[in-house]
Amino acid sequence: VLEAPNTVIMSEGTWISINGDDAGLSAVGTADKPIFFTGAVKERGSWERIDFDTTNNEINRLEFVTVEYGGSTKHDANGAGVRATADSHGVTLSLSNTTIRESEGFGLFLTGSAIAPSFTKNVFTGNTLGPVTVGSQAAHLLDTTSLYTGNGVDHIRVRDNQVGKTVTWQAVGVPYELEGSINVYEVWTLAPGVTLLMPEAAWIH
Repeated sequence: VLEAPNTVIMSEGTWISINGDDAGLSAVGTADKPIFFTGAVKERGSWERIDFDTTNNEINRLEFVTVEYGGSTKHDANGAGVRATADSHGVTLSLSNTTIRESEGFGLFLTGSAIAPSFTKNVFTGNTLGPVTVGSQAAHLLDTTSLYTGNGVDHIRVRDNQVGKTVTWQAVGVPYELEGSINVYEVWTLAPGVTLLMPEAAWIH
């Protein structure tokens, strides 16, 4: 638990890993008392990431937090300032009023099995590869109150190849760029204003 206000300065090449259900990270600030994770070197990718790895602990929460100068792509082409990763076990992470900026890779990496009890009013900007890369099973978690512009590429990168539950993808102000074809097994609703960018020879089935 990080009390607010607080600043965590990350040395070059370092990371924070929250691993397993017994582990958790609660960094909850306020507008007047924010929490910062910043690099000792103020350059994109100077440190790695905050990694929530297969942890379904409901304490995992970033609120009024700024994460900056992380997201190194040196060892991972999908590097991101904050990563929520898991297999079918899933991972739980709430994000609200959080800014992820100046990442060398993406702002946020969100696995398809992610659960987000809260996801609202976030800002993803100044990130080289884009604001968010998300598994197709979790793209519905992205909300219209968050900002996804001002990046090197203003697209939501969508990985994986299926929609396996009834969901709505919101119009978030930037296109969803699919990496490949997508198979739909339940009702998939695209809100008015959504744009899908399809790669060459891809299909929707």
